[in-house]
Formats: sequence, structure tokens, C-alpha cells
Amino acid sequence: QEQLIAVVRAGLALGAHLMASSDLATRLARNLALESNTGVRRRILLTLVREFPDHEATREALRAMRNDRDAELRLQAGIALGAEGRDMLMDVAANGKASDKASARAVTALGRSLTLDEATKLLKAACQAVRVQTARACVGIVGTYGCEALPLLSDALLESALGDVAARALGATDDP
Repeated sequence: QEQLIAVVRAGLALGAHLMASSDLATRLARNLALESNTGVRRRILLTLVREFPDHEATREALRAMRNDRDAELRLQAGIALGAEGRDMLMDVAANGKASDKASARAVTALGRSLTLDEATKLLKAACQAVRVQTARACVGIVGTYGCEALPLLSDALLESALGDVAARALGATDDP
């Protein structure tokens, strides 16, 4: 039992030494760049964002996601980068290869940073591609433009998948 305690203490001491002697955020960012498994890469990215949000290695890793093949990783990185990640969010929102769910989340994250023209284009593309979640998110954003958006919201009101969102958006305009 004494030997076991000594081994455990030695292992903990070694672990503490190893962790103290290197920068975990930098190592995680390096692993993210080298990892081929998408699920593992997503977890590494989320860990970096959660545990080391202000670390330069995290910021660099987030920026490197601009060219990533996985839309979910680009989405997470774009959200974490804030205004700097707008182009990534626009890419996910407009990219027909991203899932409807990811595209809708990108539109929601963009929020009012979308111009009425951009939101309208995304809405039309989503309706043509039958991407209901994305279209619903677009209608919600378009609705924040008030009276300017009335014609578009009136048209969306007639779409069965968008009617309820369009009705709420129309109600929020306070225009009789």
C-alpha cells in the first residue's frame, strides 16, 4: 500500500511537471491542426474556446478554421471569433454543402449584422434549396428591419413552413 501511494504521488508530480513545463493551449492548437478525425477536432476546438478563449494559440487556431472542410468547425470558429469571424459565418450560411441546421445557426449568429439585402438573398436561396431551418432563421432576421421588410414578410407569411415565423416578425414591426 505504501508503494502504491508512492507511485501515485510520483505520477502526479510528473504530470504536474509536464503540464507546467509546456503550454497546453499551444499543444492543443497544434494537435487540432494535425488531427484528421473530425469529431476529435471538434472537441479540441471546443476545449480551446472554453478553456483558453483569450490565448493567442486559440485565436490562431480559430482563424485557421477558415479553410476547414467541416462546416460545423467553421461555424464554431466563426462564432468564437465574433466580428472577425463574420466571413466564416456568411460562408456557412450561404454554402449549400453545410447542413441546414449549421446554416441556420450561422444566420442566427450573424443576426442584425446581416443587411436586409444579405438576409433576403440568403432567404431566397434557402427557399429554393428547401432549407427550412435556414429560411426560418432568415425570416427572423428580416423581421428586425421593420417596415422595410413588410413586402418580404408578407410573401413569407404565405409559405407554410415560414408562416408562423413571418407572422411573429410582422407583429414585431408594430406597423398596423
